[in-house]
Amino acid sequence: MKPASERLLLVLLASVQFTQPRDRGAYMSLNGCVRDLAGGLSSAIGGWMVTRADDGSLNHFGRLGWMAVAAGLLTLWLVRRVRMVEV
Repeated sequence: MKPASERLLLVLLASVQFTQPRDRGAYMSLNGCVRDLAGGLSSAIGGWMVTRADDGSLNHFGRLGWMAVAAGLLTLWLVRRVRMVEV
């Protein structure tokens, strides 16, 4: 299995090819901001949802997993709707 940073690098390199060189810096900045915002938001939601029971087990961990699956499917749907526009 590849580390997450290696997979992220491959996705970033593939997505940067679709931007014009003059817009690449703005695209990478926006991409980083959205990625950091999504990471922080998902951590906050996960910390709010998952609790520890009296016996030490985690409550609602499965629900959080299903939310991650739904977010992945939503992302795939949104990516398919992206269209390139020449400016």
